[in-house]
Amino acid sequence: RNDAAEKGDTGSGGGMDDGDEDDDDDNTAGLDKEERRRRRLARNRESARQSRARKKVALEKVEVRAADLTAQIGELRRQHLAKAEPALRAQFVQMLERMEPVANKAAVTAEERAALQRALVHIRDRFGANCEERAVLRDYTFAELRKLLLPPAVKFILWLAQQDGSFFDD
Repeated sequence: RNDAAEKGDTGSGGGMDDGDEDDDDDNTAGLDKEERRRRRLARNRESARQSRARKKVALEKVEVRAADLTAQIGELRRQHLAKAEPALRAQFVQMLERMEPVANKAAVTAEERAALQRALVHIRDRFGANCEERAVLRDYTFAELRKLLLPPAVKFILWLAQQDGSFFDD
């Protein structure tokens, strides 16, 4: 009896009222659960929206950084290639100065003649018009000009012209 009194049950028909209150509590709890679910879903949607916005901002920052770094690389490459020709000329002059004493001797031994021949071949390969450094400079300059001067449609046509016949086969 004390337990029932503590719970608010008076014993006379109270059992039926408790059942009705439980039904009301269940409906309220159900509404509360549904409301909590709706609020949770709304919070999740808002959180997802904010997350997408943060990702978009981060991606934009990365794209800007990538563009800056690409521009910086291009500028450094241009500076390096601009210095390449004077450096090649300086190396060429230095090599000729080292060869001059041997070349100006009246009597040149076979060994010295062979060394001079090797040096001349090296000079031709290292400093000639088709040396690796000049080829890189030429290719880079041509690629930069192509990017600047050719519209995309012409670039596409040039690319198509470079494809072999199997590219066009079904």
